[in-house]
Amino acid sequence: MKKILKGSGVYLVLALTIFLVYWLMWDNTESKEDWSISKTIIEIEKGTVSDITIKDTAIIDGKTKDGKTFKAYMPFVLRDKIGETLYAKAAQKKINLVAQRPQQSSILSDMLPMLFTVIIFAVLWFLAV
Repeated sequence: MKKILKGSGVYLVLALTIFLVYWLMWDNTESKEDWSISKTIIEIEKGTVSDITIKDTAIIDGKTKDGKTFKAYMPFVLRDKIGETLYAKAAQKKINLVAQRPQQSSILSDMLPMLFTVIIFAVLWFLAV
């Protein structure tokens, strides 16, 4: 058993597994500037915003006319009022306003990190015994 632990193959598999888990969990979306909700409404009134997408009923993703992206968060207590304001301003300025359904993750993607951790511990357990 000790001969297996000294082999480079075990460490290569372990490093590859750790890299794979890290890669799967990495959020590789583009970085967006954080805006307050008031700045978002002011920029809409100025006419500098070209697109708005409301995700998960609380997150506003947007794009300015010069190509920059931004995100803002709608607080729960003000969500109805802000939504009405955004809709009215977007309609007035002819801004593309889209609402997306909340994304549902698959069970497999939720369980994958836990599954890899269990596999790593099982391999290490049986190699140590």
